Amino acid sequence: MRYFSLLPNALLIVQCFRCKYYLIMSTANTVIITSLDGSYSNEVAWYGPNLRRTLTELTIEQLTYSDTYEGYTAWEVALHCAYWKWVVRRGLTGENDEFPYFPANFPQLHGKCTEATWMKDLQYIDEQHERLKNATRVLSDEQLESFWIDEHGVAQDGSVAHEIIGLALHDAYHTAQIRSMGIPGLAEVKRQ
Repeated sequence: MRYFSLLPNALLIVQCFRCKYYLIMSTANTVIITSLDGSYSNEVAWYGPNLRRTLTELTIEQLTYSDTYEGYTAWEVALHCAYWKWVVRRGLTGENDEFPYFPANFPQLHGKCTEATWMKDLQYIDEQHERLKNATRVLSDEQLESFWIDEHGVAQDGSVAHEIIGLALHDAYHTAQIRSMGIPGLAEVKRQ
């Protein structure tokens, strides 16, 4: 897809490369959700593999490989991404559910890392992504433009929209981190 313009009233005009039609997305929520999906769950992002595709390409051995440049495993980075979606979603909805991993920001892997535990964690990561999208979908333009109030009740410089879009960038950043952290056997996708 090619993005032609983001107009001040949040109209995004998109052209699909494989077809001749134009799609007009008329709400800021839709633009934000499209960004979230592009960096996490769509089959292919314009810049290459996104976070979920990268994670599903990895074996359990690769997901748990800890002799990386930064000392984190890909599995821990994925849970870190889920944590920040959980934080922002709770800020949007006021829900008070607990984050099930410890420490929260960069959870450490405890116990046996198996295909079954990975599938459970991947399901949780997917769930946090969907719950964030659902929370975003119902926000008005006024709510999106309001100041973000962090988990401590402190107003931040950026807007709610800025905070949510930051999560799309966060996923893209950590996708690049995982793909370049020195995991043996992780093949880079080359552009043809």
